[in-house]
Amino acid sequence: VLPDWDMFQSANESGALHAAARAIGGCPVYVSDHPGQHDFDVLRQLVLPSGNVLRCRSAGRPTRDCLFKDVTRDGRSALKVWNRNYVNSVVAVFNIQGASWSRTKNQFVSHEKPIAPASADVCPRDVEGIKERSIEGARFVVRSHRRGDIRVLELKETVSVMLAHKDWEIFTIAELLVSGAVEFAALGLSAMMNGGGAVLSVDSIGTDVNIRAYGLGDLVCYASKEPTSVAVDGVVVPSAFDSRSGALVVSLGAIENVHSVNIKW
Repeated sequence: VLPDWDMFQSANESGALHAAARAIGGCPVYVSDHPGQHDFDVLRQLVLPSGNVLRCRSAGRPTRDCLFKDVTRDGRSALKVWNRNYVNSVVAVFNIQGASWSRTKNQFVSHEKPIAPASADVCPRDVEGIKERSIEGARFVVRSHRRGDIRVLELKETVSVMLAHKDWEIFTIAELLVSGAVEFAALGLSAMMNGGGAVLSVDSIGTDVNIRAYGLGDLVCYASKEPTSVAVDGVVVPSAFDSRSGALVVSLGAIENVHSVNIKW
């Protein structure tokens, strides 16, 4: 099947939350905005200038730890949804407490009691099958889309998030690649909600890493050391490296295309 999470309105107060759900749903993007009433800051995080969407590879599904929790009515649990991209994976977290389907009224109804923040722990193991696909002792880089925080975690280690009502966050999870004495992971386009979907392949030869990535703008990676050279489509380009977080930012330029990135140490 082709998953379809139906339409949403980008300029709605919950437009960004609904956009985040589509970003990790593995589905096309449809909007039911009134003509001239669009939130382009939201839409540009979903759809590239060409109209292409960085879709996940399967249907978005809830993580095991929230399957038997009432994420709309228990007043404390967040909804977590996982999916996979070509190279990395993604877990999204939502606070959708406060409204649920009424069987008597046959519609969604809001709850009258105050809605508290919802908390959740995100870990690489939230992605089904990631343990079986990873080598023993593998570590993972986890990056939050909205805050840009980067953490290096083992399979069962977690990062905690607290979300206000109707708040959300998306985490990209990439397995660490060891290239010589350097640890590396390609995380994705910083401007896109599912930026990890832009990474098509990652290969290492000695102390070189080669990445194929689709899109434009800034590509965010993780590196344990600052590279000596970064080239995009054969042209050496400047890059920004933060030694504290390991964030390596490479500009793919302003042309939307499949780009080849070569990083040397």
